[in-house]
Amino acid sequence: MSEPLRDTVIRMLESQPAVAMIAYDRYLDVVGATVAAKTLHPVYAPGTNIARYMYLSDRTNRDLPDWTRKSDVIASALRSSLARHPEDARFLGLIGDLSANSTLFAESWARNSDVPDELTVLIRHPGVGIMRLDQFRMPLGSDSEDTLVAWAGADRDSAAKLASLA
Repeated sequence: MSEPLRDTVIRMLESQPAVAMIAYDRYLDVVGATVAAKTLHPVYAPGTNIARYMYLSDRTNRDLPDWTRKSDVIASALRSSLARHPEDARFLGLIGDLSANSTLFAESWARNSDVPDELTVLIRHPGVGIMRLDQFRMPLGSDSEDTLVAWAGADRDSAAKLASLA
């Protein structure tokens, strides 16, 4: 993504503190996040690599029933980026590291699942418990390698929990 466009997206995220949204780049590095997203889960802090966190961190909610689908979403995003940039050394290093250190990643990579841009996910927050959230992924333009992700409560209880975090 061009720096002016990324800067605009980051300013937009900063101006919406109560809405859970992040932007990530083609490596799945979080480049911007709202206050609500950073409160929602530590993985959404700017500078965090979502794939490394999800597959290599012991703080991931692998016990939640939708873990396999979340894992497939991440592997699908990485696979899509690899198809566009097969010679990118940094990207190949990321894939190699995940393959060598996470059987969960290797299994998701092997499944080769396609994932929709909209899905419902479960997120456990230490203060409010489990929330069912609708997740929306939106590429930021045809020339951009960045993606915007937003979450909204999938039911009244989850919407109230999410709102209480802002």
